Amino acid sequence: MRTSYQPKDTLMWEASIGCIYFGLLLTLILFELNQRQSIQDQLEIRPQSPITLVFQFDREVLRLRQAINLALVSSQPIDREDILLRLDIAHSRMDLLTNSPSAAEITSSNKVRSVLERFSTIEVQIGQIVNAPEINTDALGKALLQLDELQQPIQALSFETSNRIYIALENQFQATLKQINLIISLLIAQMLVLLLGFAILKRRQIELGELNNTLQLRVAERTEAKAEAESANHSKSRFLAAASHDLRQPLAALALYTGMLGTVVKEGNGRLVSNIQNCVASLSELLNDLLDMSKLESGIAATNISIFSIDELCTSMLANYGATATKKGLRLRCRHAPGIVLRTDQQLFKRLLGNLIDNSLKFTIQGGVLIATRHRQGRMWVEVWDTGIGIPQSDIVHIFEEFRQLGDAGRYRGSGLGLTIAARITSVLGLKMRVDSCPGRGSVFAIELPVSDELPPTPLPVLPGHSVFTIGLVEDNRAILAALEVSLNSLGHTVFSGATGAELIENLGETTPDIVISDFQLESEHSGLDVIESLRNQYGQDIAAIVLTGVTDPNLTKNLVDHGIAVYTKPICLQDLQAFIGKALQKGH
Repeated sequence: MRTSYQPKDTLMWEASIGCIYFGLLLTLILFELNQRQSIQDQLEIRPQSPITLVFQFDREVLRLRQAINLALVSSQPIDREDILLRLDIAHSRMDLLTNSPSAAEITSSNKVRSVLERFSTIEVQIGQIVNAPEINTDALGKALLQLDELQQPIQALSFETSNRIYIALENQFQATLKQINLIISLLIAQMLVLLLGFAILKRRQIELGELNNTLQLRVAERTEAKAEAESANHSKSRFLAAASHDLRQPLAALALYTGMLGTVVKEGNGRLVSNIQNCVASLSELLNDLLDMSKLESGIAATNISIFSIDELCTSMLANYGATATKKGLRLRCRHAPGIVLRTDQQLFKRLLGNLIDNSLKFTIQGGVLIATRHRQGRMWVEVWDTGIGIPQSDIVHIFEEFRQLGDAGRYRGSGLGLTIAARITSVLGLKMRVDSCPGRGSVFAIELPVSDELPPTPLPVLPGHSVFTIGLVEDNRAILAALEVSLNSLGHTVFSGATGAELIENLGETTPDIVISDFQLESEHSGLDVIESLRNQYGQDIAAIVLTGVTDPNLTKNLVDHGIAVYTKPICLQDLQAFIGKALQKGH
């Protein structure tokens, strides 16, 4: 909604200027009164002021003279304690005067130092006379005469000190008055400038109001356009994320059938089948990249934090990418510090590191790829080194852009989203990534490791050999169901299948399956979790179970794991599924 800019009324401006002026004038008056009071306070005698210190020293010297004079003229024995007391007090006053910073300017003069040194000499003499076993009155009288001679210079010192401080304060007062007069002049000049500027500001108000209305309109239009663009982008991302199950279903069936086709075709057609499998793999990779990007952009890629070891991570990377490296004639090695435990989303972190390894293998012609851990700048990093084509420094900032491939893009496979997804996952996990590269020599990608002090879960032992099992299979997509059934049968398993849990129970009859595999999203009102629970109620709660899903929701995964169900994320690879079945049965037993 547009809001019009209303210029202020002229009287309001004049009132504001008047308030400012009188406020400044009042401040000036208060400042002047404060300065006068400050000067008056300084003229008063304070305990540590130079005037006070000199006066106290003069007074105590006079009292010392009186005490000695009284002792000499009195018929009573001389009071040693009284003279020593007066001597100590006079000495302490001299120390205060000598050591006081405020009196440093006075005591630094030769004249004052001479007076103080003479008193120190007389003080020592009096102390020796009074502390002697028998007081020598003649010597004490001579000391009194010396004090009498010193009294006049001390009194002159008091007068000189008072006069010097008074002159300094008077100069300060005059300087303050000059400052006040200068401030008054500046206030008058400022008032004239304000009055002159008032006319100019008034003339500009209408122009500023019109510009403000125009600016608000432009901001509203851009805000609305941005909101529409974000809404469209989120709608697209939510659509792709929600459609992941339906998009993966036919691709999963195609992958299973082409995998089976490779085992039955004649030898002369092996290259044709291999090309088909490569096309299916590329299509699957592109689909997974697009779906992952949509989830990361829409903000639905929540994290599922778990504890796992670096050994498990490296073993998984070598198993997943070792064959690709061997096929290209490259070496894939892993060198890491033992015993490192990580705490993060294991699936996302594996995808992050896997994308970096896949990128290095893709752009490396000869040599190899090294996965290594390194302690640097107080942090632990995992680094992916390659001997590939390298990246120019000017292009490093662009490699994380969508669908971006440097150099001859048509020469290398892939969607151009691998590094983009890696960067997005790094942001989601709250980690840091750095890149260094030299064209013609290779690149290194480093990821900060989220190290934990916790202990990882104990891995289950791997059973030797290839085992066959009785499998209960539930999948409402007939094409996927048929492909899975044929594939599992080809591995020697006995498979009972059905589109629903009830259909599977009917087909099983009295046969108890070793494991149940079910798709999670079924067309019926029941989910894969409901189907597995009903089968466990029928055949026993200890039956192992696997849910197949294309949804990577950590809350869903946690819920299924809490029910003792393993979660296999699509797309389906027959060899991976076979290994997954073995692990699920180990946990179940």
